[in-house]
Amino acid sequence: TPLVIVDSQRPGPATGFATRTAQGDLSFVLTASQGEFPRVVLAPKDQEDCFSLSFKAFDIADKYQVPVFIMTDQYLSDARKTIEAFDPDDFINKSYLAELNNIPDYSYERYKLNESGISPRIYPGQYDNQIVLQDSYEHDEKGHDTESAFFGKEMMDKRMKKLNGFEKDIMEPEILGIPYSEIMIVSWGSTYGSLKEAIKKLNDEDINIFALHFNYIWPLPQKHLEKFSSRVKKIITVEHNYTGQLAKLIKQETGISVTDKITGYDGRQMSSEEIYTRLKEVL
Repeated sequence: TPLVIVDSQRPGPATGFATRTAQGDLSFVLTASQGEFPRVVLAPKDQEDCFSLSFKAFDIADKYQVPVFIMTDQYLSDARKTIEAFDPDDFINKSYLAELNNIPDYSYERYKLNESGISPRIYPGQYDNQIVLQDSYEHDEKGHDTESAFFGKEMMDKRMKKLNGFEKDIMEPEILGIPYSEIMIVSWGSTYGSLKEAIKKLNDEDINIFALHFNYIWPLPQKHLEKFSSRVKKIITVEHNYTGQLAKLIKQETGISVTDKITGYDGRQMSSEEIYTRLKEVL
């Protein structure tokens, strides 16, 4: 079912700092489910990104028929920024509903097995001569409940095939700073502005350093990571959580280890001055 879920993070556990900021929900969102299913996780870097990534989230959800999570936080939700005017016509809604003119009457298969994993989707009443069955249990292609071992495996395989298609819509992280430095930072979400300023200040002091800043988190884009990680001497994570959750994800998916962590978990957004100072300490 296409669905967009916004997680505006704040410190926990439980209610925690109700009016402060954090990036502590990433590991939860990546694994929260009964059983396994494909999902997409996005993390806007600033206010403009909140708009454009939200539009992208709805498009991906509709195209692949999956939940898409937008990982923002209290800081970004409350902050204001002036941006350049944009043309609304650049954001065009596409329709991914199926046209079933050649399907015999009453034979629509909501969960049809196919190579892409994306079954044809129509809404109830879209066609007078087709019945839409949607089921929260495992099902056959028509949508009838089943405990068949065959359909149990085939439907899971079908859903997971969508992961292969995600690559067409997932973008590599943005590069900040001097990309052929020996020191690399990995970061995500609202750390962007402060980190960008801190890197510029270090570069102005002839300290060669750069960052890969992720706003597409899952499936994890890996081309830039593989390209740069083999030749850098240090990889530093900058995150608003205790454990370095993006660093853990990168290690899990690529085997690439972060050497140092700059983490903030006091509910306050790290300023460019703080990141600058802490990077100098690490270096």
